[in-house]
Amino acid sequence: MESVSLNSSVPLNSYEQPESATTGPQSQTAEATLNKVLTTTAGSLSLLGALIIITTFVMWPDLKTNSRRIIVFISIGDFFMAFSNIVGLYNPPKGNYTCDIQATVNIVANLSSFLWTMNLSFYLYLTVCVKISIETERRCMGLFHITAWGIPLIIAALAYGLNAVGYSRDMVSSGWCWISSDQPWGKMVLWLFFAGKGWEIIAYIAITVFSTLVKLQIRREVRDLCKVFRTREQYFQPCPSSH
Repeated sequence: MESVSLNSSVPLNSYEQPESATTGPQSQTAEATLNKVLTTTAGSLSLLGALIIITTFVMWPDLKTNSRRIIVFISIGDFFMAFSNIVGLYNPPKGNYTCDIQATVNIVANLSSFLWTMNLSFYLYLTVCVKISIETERRCMGLFHITAWGIPLIIAALAYGLNAVGYSRDMVSSGWCWISSDQPWGKMVLWLFFAGKGWEIIAYIAITVFSTLVKLQIRREVRDLCKVFRTREQYFQPCPSSH
């Protein structure tokens, strides 16, 4: 019996996966329909939530603070990510340029959402713990725009130009296009980290660290404030009666 070695230089599409005896055309059709219904419902709710956040920010000027601006930018990324996922469900993925475009938009939207969320946690750390000035806040917002929009656009352009995006055959994403599986395994894993998972892990770690520091700072300030109130209460306490 001839053995097959899993060489990293062999494209993934050269391996045929055996069909299960228990999964026929009807069960596969039912699963595909269920996947479309669930993803469309979740994506539609995400679109609605993002539109509500953006609309309320535009309608009420009192809400236009830097922290709420960042939340709006996160919502914009989530909006395009949900939209591209819905489009990917109803678009034939094989041999279609729409699949590549949808995958590229997905990379930009996904990365920008994670980076803006990380920037929000860093902004809260700067304002709560470091106590930065208003001028420094403006400079930070400019830097946030460069990183949260610039990095995803550069990565997506590289992925599209190097033909790293396309139909993944549901191996790395279910129901839509992202990183193409028509490339060696090692190259595909590298793009998975570079165009998504690596930044996602960095965002999780950074958000956890900054959120913990902010929580500790708030707890410290509340404790100091309680000490001040206790001191004032003792100072203004009336003198005991002589009778």
